[in-house]
Amino acid sequence: MLLTSVPELQTHLVLSATTRDVELYEMAARFSRFHPQGLIFSKLDEASIYGAVFNVSQKTKLPIMYFTTGAAGSGGYRGCHGRSEWSAF
Repeated sequence: MLLTSVPELQTHLVLSATTRDVELYEMAARFSRFHPQGLIFSKLDEASIYGAVFNVSQKTKLPIMYFTTGAAGSGGYRGCHGRSEWSAF
């Protein structure tokens, strides 16, 4: 498989924070065959409730690695290394 040919390669599943939790679970299940090591959430600034973000992380047992804000991620990528990263929201 192409993804296993690069040993240092990390695979992350990118999901929108504005997506309903049921759909996030379905997407995570669909893409689990690629064995992602973590999650990246986009559109965090557009979400009004963050429960689904945490729930899908717990259900899949995958850490939240990064999140993006702004149009097309123009707000940049921010690493998630603890509670302080979420304080802006």
